[in-house]
Parts: sequence; structure tokens; C-alpha cells
Amino acid sequence: MNLVRSGGTILMAGHNVFAASTDGGKSWSAQKPSGLPSLDVHGLAVDPRNPKTVYAQVAMTGLYRSTDGGRTFKLFSSDVNGMMMQVAVTPAGSFVVGDMSRGIFLSSSGKHWLNTAHGAVLAVAVDPSNPKRIIATGGGISVSEDGGRTWKAALASKVAFGPIAWSPQNPKLVYSVSYDRSLWRSLDGGEHWKRFA
Repeated sequence: MNLVRSGGTILMAGHNVFAASTDGGKSWSAQKPSGLPSLDVHGLAVDPRNPKTVYAQVAMTGLYRSTDGGRTFKLFSSDVNGMMMQVAVTPAGSFVVGDMSRGIFLSSSGKHWLNTAHGAVLAVAVDPSNPKRIIATGGGISVSEDGGRTWKAALASKVAFGPIAWSPQNPKLVYSVSYDRSLWRSLDGGEHWKRFA
């Protein structure tokens, strides 16, 4: 369900899997980080300010933090403990969490959370060049220009959308995968979308 880069290591997590690659994804080794109650990791994110700080969202349990690149974790917040599907950390260190049934949750510290949108959210991604611009997927694609406080629909769809990723080279280029196995692309930072493959 997740791929993130922590320094020179790529971490992969999902339903009962946690693995690491140090050769760009050519080979993987299974990991069993201490401190996680299970390996049902729905969300995984790296703090852009420190690649050794990794957050893992464990289904129905809470948000866990590692300060050693994902080797060990401690409970960070038990307040976001539903069917969370994704967690993102902004360059300022605030959090955006997407819940499969309850929508979007924001926090500047992980201590207090604000529910700013409702509905099914399957993925969230923060624009690496503008932390106030966030894209969320679920029953279509939505965009926020104010750090996740308000949202507008960018693409309505009867088919759900899941993973979303910004291009590291081009801040206007964004990709998302639909549950009908199609790949979609936006060339204007998430405002408009077209099926790409």
C-alpha cells in the first residue's frame, strides 16, 4: 500500500508486509520493526525535514513514529485510529491523514486533530513545492489550496482513485491510479486530469 524513501532506503508497507530495499528496489528484505502492534500498515510517510523520521499508520490502532529510519516505532497519536488509508507530512511538519470512511484529518503537532472533509479518502499527497496544495483521492480527485482546510473537486468519477504521486522534477506534474487499473495525469498541479494509460 506504500512506498517511501528514507535516505538511501526505500520502505514498502501494507497488509502484513514491511520490507526495505537499499538498491533502488531491485531486491527487498523483510523487516519486523519493533514497537508496531501489527504489520497492517495502511499509511507510511517520511518527514521531509529529516529522512530518518518515519510515520506508520496502523489500521484501527493509531499513528506511530520512528526516528531511526523505520527500525523501531513508538505510538505517536492514538486519536487517528480508524480506517486510515494514508498519512502525509508537510515540509512544515504538520500532518494530513486520510480515512476510508471519515475523510481528512489535519494536525500541526499530532496532538489535536481537525476533521476538514468527509467521505472516503484513499490517498493524500502534498505538493513538494507548495505545502498548502494537497491532493486527495477516493471517489474521484479533490484539491486543497489552503493546507487541507477546504477542498474542491477536480475530477468526479464513479470509479475510485487510489495512489497519487507528484513528480519530483516538475511540480505541475501529478499521477494517480484508478481502481479500473488506468493511470491518470495532471499537467497543471491537479486542477485537470486526463487518462494517460
